Amino acid sequence: MDELQKAKLFASKRAQAERNVKSHIKDILSSLAKDITDASAGISLVSSEAMFRDMLAARTKGVVEDATEKIDAYVKAYSKASITILGDKDTGATGRLLNSLLFGKTYKERNDFYMKCFLDDVVKIIIAGKRLKMRQKDIEKAVDAQYEDPYTNGIIDRANSKGANITIPSYGRGIYHSAYSNIVRNAQGTNSMAWGRENRIIASRSGAIGFRTFRNSTYPCPICDDSAAVELHPMDDPVPPLHLNCVCGCVFIYDKGE
Repeated sequence: MDELQKAKLFASKRAQAERNVKSHIKDILSSLAKDITDASAGISLVSSEAMFRDMLAARTKGVVEDATEKIDAYVKAYSKASITILGDKDTGATGRLLNSLLFGKTYKERNDFYMKCFLDDVVKIIIAGKRLKMRQKDIEKAVDAQYEDPYTNGIIDRANSKGANITIPSYGRGIYHSAYSNIVRNAQGTNSMAWGRENRIIASRSGAIGFRTFRNSTYPCPICDDSAAVELHPMDDPVPPLHLNCVCGCVFIYDKGE
């Protein structure tokens, strides 16, 4: 197998790891949404929404913590999978990445925050259902169908149109309203950075002087096109993945004549 074939295989394995992480997160959060909804049965909105939220948060504290730990474990495992794929030993680089500050926060700090937001998203769907006087069974169906994107054409919109005044969160520019989407992006982004970093570390240790990137998809992307057009990237340039869901790869160069 030549270097290009190896690079394409690595890029393929990296993309598969991202898909696997998302699949596991979807399973975990689907189960968590159901647990939260089940826990809401019998809690009335008669007193106040704040009391309803507090009671539900107390009832579900354990299952939210358990789900958070499971996601953290999958992200760590799939991030470290690059070491096995490359046939290297664990130097601790991936662990340091997971614990490092990226744009002001660590992976775990972001995940912990977004998991709290996920609880809030599900609670808001439940509150919307109760405001609309839906049966518990119908609320369960609504949560299952809408927890991934609760603020678009769902029962929160319906309840707000009838005066419920359920707030839509805003976390800042470039961040989704949906906690589910933020959890997935945080996990996949961390996984991608870990694979890219491990790839670069091994190549640098082996004497690479630079690299060339290649497109692994026909999907239009000016970022990837511009990178692939560079004849030889220095080793401190960004290696693929160049963005979320990027499937590009790179071939490291060890001799200026290559």
